[in-house]
Amino acid sequence: MPKTAFRCRPIMVQKTDCIEITREPCLILQGGIKRMPSTRKHRLADTDPFPSQLYAGGSRARFIPVSSVLILLVACVLTGQAFGADLPAGKVVWWGRDSFWKNYYLHRTNSVLDNDDEMVTNAVAISAHGDGGSVLLKNGTVLAIGRFFPPEAKPPAGLSNITTVAITGNSSWAFGPGGTLQRWGSDQDDANVVAGLSNITAIAWAGYRSYLALKDDGTVLGFDLANNPSTARLVEVDGHTLRDVKGIAPSGDTPIIVKTDGSVFQLEYQGSGAPPVQPRYESRGNILYIDSGAESAQLPYRYTSADPVIVQGTALSNVVSLAGGEGHVLALKRDGSVVEWNIGSKDPATVPTGVSNVIAIAAGGNDSMALKRDGTVVAWGNNSEGQTSVPAGLSNVVAIATSGSFSLAITTGAIPSSVCIAPHGRLEELEQKADLIFKGEALASTQITNAAFRIAADVQATQFKIISVLKGAPATNIITFQHYSSMPRGGWSGPHWPANYVFDTGRCYLVYAANMDKSDAYYTPSPGLVATADLFRQIADIPKGDQDGFLRVLDSRPLAGLSAKAAHWFELDLLLHDANASNLLYAIDKFDSMSLPGRSHDEWLHSPDFRRHDVLTRLLPLVTNENEQVAIRAIDCYEVESNASARLEPFAVALIGLANDGRSASVRVRAIAALSGTHFEAVSNSLAQLLRSTDEKVRASAVGLLVRFPGGFRRQALRRAGGDSSAQVRASVADVIGRGKIESLLPVLVKLFSDPVGFKEPLPPLTLEDLEAGGRADISGDVHTSAGFAFLEFDTKQVGDILKTNLTDAGFRLPFLCKLAEDDPKPWINDMVGIMEARRVRSIRKAEAQGTPPGTYMYLSGAHYTCWKIIYGYLRGLPPEEFAGGKMDRCLDMLENAGVTGSQEPTSLYELYRMKGLNERAARYRQQCEKTSGYDIGYYFTRIDNQLTNSPPAK
Repeated sequence: MPKTAFRCRPIMVQKTDCIEITREPCLILQGGIKRMPSTRKHRLADTDPFPSQLYAGGSRARFIPVSSVLILLVACVLTGQAFGADLPAGKVVWWGRDSFWKNYYLHRTNSVLDNDDEMVTNAVAISAHGDGGSVLLKNGTVLAIGRFFPPEAKPPAGLSNITTVAITGNSSWAFGPGGTLQRWGSDQDDANVVAGLSNITAIAWAGYRSYLALKDDGTVLGFDLANNPSTARLVEVDGHTLRDVKGIAPSGDTPIIVKTDGSVFQLEYQGSGAPPVQPRYESRGNILYIDSGAESAQLPYRYTSADPVIVQGTALSNVVSLAGGEGHVLALKRDGSVVEWNIGSKDPATVPTGVSNVIAIAAGGNDSMALKRDGTVVAWGNNSEGQTSVPAGLSNVVAIATSGSFSLAITTGAIPSSVCIAPHGRLEELEQKADLIFKGEALASTQITNAAFRIAADVQATQFKIISVLKGAPATNIITFQHYSSMPRGGWSGPHWPANYVFDTGRCYLVYAANMDKSDAYYTPSPGLVATADLFRQIADIPKGDQDGFLRVLDSRPLAGLSAKAAHWFELDLLLHDANASNLLYAIDKFDSMSLPGRSHDEWLHSPDFRRHDVLTRLLPLVTNENEQVAIRAIDCYEVESNASARLEPFAVALIGLANDGRSASVRVRAIAALSGTHFEAVSNSLAQLLRSTDEKVRASAVGLLVRFPGGFRRQALRRAGGDSSAQVRASVADVIGRGKIESLLPVLVKLFSDPVGFKEPLPPLTLEDLEAGGRADISGDVHTSAGFAFLEFDTKQVGDILKTNLTDAGFRLPFLCKLAEDDPKPWINDMVGIMEARRVRSIRKAEAQGTPPGTYMYLSGAHYTCWKIIYGYLRGLPPEEFAGGKMDRCLDMLENAGVTGSQEPTSLYELYRMKGLNERAARYRQQCEKTSGYDIGYYFTRIDNQLTNSPPAK
């Protein structure tokens, strides 16, 4: 048998005037065969039918020229070996969409990447996708870059010894020693498949939450993160193990491989003569996804054929690297040339003239990049965001990546003048935008009308006496400054609230102003307006609304020879040394807002104008201020959520001293809160003292900190506090046990759940109506309710028996049932339906008593919304015969009459009826919805009908 022991059919990609010949996948339908796009997804909307998050979104590469003859490539799609720290380190240049938040509102088109106000200079590998990416640093750690990076999209804590990084599918990947993998992102690895992999050299998306992993022995593993349990299996083609592979790349649902001999194949399914595979349906909101049998949804490791990719009538050969984008694929050949073809399209892709001597390639959404042997970069394709506009003079490049909206390059050379070295922080940005920066005294302020201010908000004209000018040249020492003095009236959907200021007469300020003849986001002057030297206005597009654009200062002393940033430091220092507590609090708040606080969830909101270490050094004397409010506000600035021990090391002695011997219990609590993320041993000693405080509020606050103190100390302290005489303390204990999921303390939680005592007087548990209204109210003293919600934090297997024992509890019967139904809904369906039916009866009676329409109180929310979704999901999984004879009518009636959150529930129900063959019920329900809906819901129903016409029922 030949080495490539699987059935092959050529994939033809013809150049020039020829026609591309390729096989589109087919969906076998009743009455014929329907052609389907290769992505195999259909959508019930007029927008782009192929959601971008389902694609790999661009290949990332990092490469090393080993000699003038051999090029060794290490890439997201071809990670032959992992060199990590052995690679040359350099700076990261980006161009295209500004997705890096620190200076986002400057709207640059290129710059260098910085981290915590420092230029990144030790990058060895890069990857990118969408609005974010990963950078591997020379020390083996990974830096997440870009905006829209929630905590789950950042690298896991403690990630180290990484040798290369990649982004493909909905996941980011880090390769460790021995070819081990770590993954993070929006995919859920329920079965923890990734943790068991080793000797992996490359990873590629292979369809919905499915991936292929290339091993160093040339075999390929396939695994599916969507199925639990799931295991990685050797990829098979036509029943034979796939071997001799040296590179893989995503390409829709059918990945592409390059073999050790340089030949290229596209893995295929539903081959000629193969039995048809039943379609698989999945509904998400108003979108119906139809998977017509792709192994990506079922078995990502069994393909029916591997088809040679044919370009210009010849099978691709001598290929050393592949890069797959959303709609196209690149192949790098051994001679340094690049071949490109489109996925599922008859339009040939054209590589620009002169793309030669290439050593690395990368593909984004519809853009392509190539790194040449001389260290320069060529890019082509979609340039809607400027992602192919390579900065002039960029050289000495050793790695490239593209996200589809921006591009990255690591350079070991000098940054060319064409690259914008952006200002660090908002003050420098504002300094660039401002025509006048001055220190002045407010003389008077009056409300005015000026149609040039386009936002519906009050506008004031404040007269200032100029004290010092930091930028600009006003004609007189008296100027008028026009500005918003209130928030916009009504709703606001802009990128940020317009800045608004109120100036106190007689007080002095630092102010940033613009000429009256310039337009910006919220200000449009009349045509022909000429700027005058004594009339200015606010800068409208300030990122933080009323937080930036001016600074209240202490006095009227002149400033000379200072930049705007230096002037801020000078004036804030004066405020910090003033005896007035309000000035101290104002200065603390300004310092805090102008520096990076080190909190994982809000770093991008802050500007690096002031280094956090410098700010905390300035604030340290205030943590012992005699004014408790000032001291507590200063201490709060030290609380961080990431790398706390390292960040707080210079301030540990002072903070630990406060935790042990602070002037008040409140000060001690706040100091421990700041230190609770550290490893300083003295912290637990301080906390132990607070847990014995005579003040119940202090004890409750101290218990709340225990969630950040894992180990025996926490368990012992919680057991002791579980018997505290204060209901507030016991409620805090229940909350910490739940948030920490401390299984060993479930007996304590059971005891607390039986406690009916409230904070000041006995409080009943939350009623069903309370839960419907949003669930958790203020329960700081309601021990029973705190314990009930704590149970819901655990896995069902841990608390299932406890929940079953307490199903008679009036306030928690429904949420406990919903929790139990997470693993197996069938035993609980009738109980849940009964609760929802009773809710409807109560709602109707309530509406009748108040003379309102019957559906007034039927909006789905809280536990009732969860219940609706569980029952609906259970019914979707039943075969059509289970609905025969009206066996499920009670459930369906309940779903119809339970209320809605919008259009999702009606369209989901209609789709369910049609898929299960309940056409009479579907017609009746459609007629009812079209009469009562306030929008054209029939449009969505028609789209469902069109998608399901002649389709077989779901199995």
